[in-house]
Amino acid sequence: MKTPRTAQSLMLAATSAVFAAALLCGCQTSNVTVATPDTPAAPQTPPPVSGRNVPDTMAAEASAEAVSHFNLQITASGPGPVEAIRQTLEGRLAEGGYKITPEWPDIVVHLAVRIAEFDRSGEYLRYEGTVEAGVNRTWDQKRLGFEPISVRGKRGLGADAAMRNLTGELADATAAFVARAARPEQSGLAAQDVTLKRPWLTSRDPEYAQRFIAEARGERGIVYCALVAQDYDTRVLTFRIAYLADAMPEGLLNRLATRRSLNIKPRN
Repeated sequence: MKTPRTAQSLMLAATSAVFAAALLCGCQTSNVTVATPDTPAAPQTPPPVSGRNVPDTMAAEASAEAVSHFNLQITASGPGPVEAIRQTLEGRLAEGGYKITPEWPDIVVHLAVRIAEFDRSGEYLRYEGTVEAGVNRTWDQKRLGFEPISVRGKRGLGADAAMRNLTGELADATAAFVARAARPEQSGLAAQDVTLKRPWLTSRDPEYAQRFIAEARGERGIVYCALVAQDYDTRVLTFRIAYLADAMPEGLLNRLATRRSLNIKPRN
């Protein structure tokens, strides 16, 4: 039989155990509450990195600027200083804003040259020459103009000086004719530099540029398209497009916008 003192001791021990357990539970609960971290901010989507396969979900802004002159290719044949006349003509046309290029010319000019001595007085000479100039549209070889141009050059001291006089005068007269034959209302052509600002670049390879060129060249009325400038830092691509003006009554950019694979949004 337990004595009253023993029962009292047992009760005190039980009470202490309960109190200690409560303190332990309280401490654990308090530690869990304090250690709970703040809710992190929603992660930001990183910008696409070149080389990743990121789909185009935004259209490229597109603008166009009219090109005032066409690309030309000059060929010449015949006896005499054919190359001198061709090069002088190229210089005159380049001064007028035309670009002389053998790659994808819009218009081809062919010169058939004939040169003869007109008269001679001592060491002074005078030459006369004729250039039969034919101007053709490149893509379908449509004849835009043909004209025989005859000039008697100024007298010069010696053959070289006399020939330079004739060459310059022939080039001036021929350049004026070519400019008339190549004007837009005569040629039926128009040219524009189309600038695209892409929302991002999916890679540094020319896949999009190649697709744009292929799609443009496949469009009715477009006769030429090439990438002429690019800046990957600003994601800007510039294409030169030559086309038949009558085939684009709605405008070049509006026509290209119908090609869904190009994903462009005209800005003007």
